[in-house]
Amino acid sequence: NEDALKQKIIISQFFGDIDSQLGYVVLSNTNTNVLSTSVNADTLTIHFRANESGSGSLTIRASSLGYFIDNSMAVTVNPIDDPPSVLNPISDQFSLEDGSERTISLGNVFTDVDDNIGLMNYYVANNSNKSIISTNIVGTDLKLIFNPNAFGKATLLISGILSEKTVTDTFNVTVSPQDDAPTLIK
Repeated sequence: NEDALKQKIIISQFFGDIDSQLGYVVLSNTNTNVLSTSVNADTLTIHFRANESGSGSLTIRASSLGYFIDNSMAVTVNPIDDPPSVLNPISDQFSLEDGSERTISLGNVFTDVDDNIGLMNYYVANNSNKSIISTNIVGTDLKLIFNPNAFGKATLLISGILSEKTVTDTFNVTVSPQDDAPTLIK
């Protein structure tokens, strides 16, 4: 499968020579975009490239004293739907009390190597302090709305869902107090 750990194969089990020791080499690899190989003594190691899938063929040559024999083997690497991940974390936000609404674009926060990131749905998974900040998501824009006369700290968890897989980014919001001007009550 895609993203698999390297696989080691003892290739001497496929070749034999009754009177001398064999040497081995990979003659060809028809899909170097998906895998690479190395041979050490009688061990073939197949290295799978990250986020790549497909089929290919390896031709192995066994040789001894000027004689050789070749054998081909098919290799298929199945695709795996990787989950989305955080590409550009949202930086912590700072504002004064009664600050203006702020918009943060979520369009480049997450990424997915397998799926179209433009199809991601976003939501606020948690707001630890709704008394100082309210949130709203419109399309790919997260709106931070600072509540009047409120200050303190909040932690926001912003999640995206794509192909039934979820990714979350966390950031902090700090709202500092600001001295309000006196007002006439009566």
